[in-house]
Amino acid sequence: MQRRMTSWAYLACLGVLVGGILTSGCQPERPPQPPSAPAAAVTDTTNAARPDTTMADADYLRTTVGQTLYVPVYGHIYYSHGDRAVNLTVTLSIRNTDPDLAIRVTAVDYHETDGTLVQRYLDAPRRLGPLATTEIVIDEHDNRGGSGANFIVEWDAAQPVTPPLVESVMISTASAQGLSFNIPARVIRERSP
Repeated sequence: MQRRMTSWAYLACLGVLVGGILTSGCQPERPPQPPSAPAAAVTDTTNAARPDTTMADADYLRTTVGQTLYVPVYGHIYYSHGDRAVNLTVTLSIRNTDPDLAIRVTAVDYHETDGTLVQRYLDAPRRLGPLATTEIVIDEHDNRGGSGANFIVEWDAAQPVTPPLVESVMISTASAQGLSFNIPARVIRERSP
């Protein structure tokens, strides 16, 4: 019995060793990577990405004084060969990401699938303090926008700030499983200081 366990252990070790040799020979060699700059060495993030961040982070490390944003939303989505639809509750979320400075939301306009203006949600600019959020909710029974609806959001600031995080969140609890998803805004105009 002792001899059999030793044989199995030997075969297992041999398999691991051979597998390691075979797979290491198939891996392409990677060129050496330059060392990344320590976080403490990076002090200026104005309009430039830090070297230790990914491209996805770069937009949030720059500053600007205003933007016009396009935010896609879905009042409903189709299923079952496109002959049925489920209505969705839409939340437009506008979040000031700047920890020190306020922004002004100057326009929130809701457009239907063909681009026609459905409703203007602001009569006057709305101030968003540092790290503050404002939301607009469209009820699931409000079918004015359709499946290709969108918001145009405009904001500005007295001095350069980090851009706000603006996204739409759609949800439905009509089915047993529920459904939810979100879509980020896209910048279509940027204001110069």
